[in-house]
Amino acid sequence: MFLLTAVCWMLPDVSSLERWGGLALTAVTAYLLMEMNTRFSLLRVRSRLVSTSFLFLMLIHPSLQTLDVQMLQPLCLVLGYFMLFSTYQQYRSEGYVFHAFLFLGIGSLFFPFILFLIPVYWIGMLFFLRSFTFRSLVAGLLGLLMPYWFYVAYAVWENRLDSLPAALLSHFSFRLPDFELLTTGEMVSGAVLTFFSLCALVHLFHTAYNDKIKTRMLFYTVVTAQILLCIALWLIPSEFITIFRLFIVNSAILMAHYYATGNGRFFDAWFNVSLLLLVGLGIYQHFL
Repeated sequence: MFLLTAVCWMLPDVSSLERWGGLALTAVTAYLLMEMNTRFSLLRVRSRLVSTSFLFLMLIHPSLQTLDVQMLQPLCLVLGYFMLFSTYQQYRSEGYVFHAFLFLGIGSLFFPFILFLIPVYWIGMLFFLRSFTFRSLVAGLLGLLMPYWFYVAYAVWENRLDSLPAALLSHFSFRLPDFELLTTGEMVSGAVLTFFSLCALVHLFHTAYNDKIKTRMLFYTVVTAQILLCIALWLIPSEFITIFRLFIVNSAILMAHYYATGNGRFFDAWFNVSLLLLVGLGIYQHFL
């Protein structure tokens, strides 16, 4: 899958440094997803489908393949998950929590909306991971604020301190959704991935008893984030591309569980149909 992704990714312009940079950052994110799957046993069968699904979903969306600063968001989200999952039933989880929120804070410097995941992290720590304490709360806040301490020092040096509040508030001001900002391709991709995510969620809740308790708790944390991202995807069309990148990370995790553990008389046929639909989406996106 990585070889196919690399070839198709660079085929339009082999000499483009932006495309090479985007491919490299995507490869690092896919590798971390693979390590996360291995370390936390997200799938109860031996499979690399988590990282493969992420690469495939990135491959079929050419608009996401050019390097820009927003490509750091999926990487920060995966690193945050990696640290957050490590807090599962840890009595002294402050170190992991600090780093989980640190990556959230780094991501928010480039896309402040990701701060909405703070309640998701807290809900996961409180109800699913059982690692929410006063110490972990303080550690998370310190990790979240650390990137801003560095940014404030830089802003003071550059005499741009007044720009920080305005930049943050501009992302949190409420506006009615304007779907005219979305292209046809973006609406189609959003609808298709939302549909497959819903299928994966139904399957997860229907078969969760087959997974270990720890695995279920980790997936419930991802599901909580997925619900928030799905709502944001359609309520904030002006930030569709960046939110869609985060949505792809969560969708890859959930869809991997769906297709790796699903079974039944018609499931093999449904897998083939799903693959054809996604390949068709990729062809549509490349030749739109």
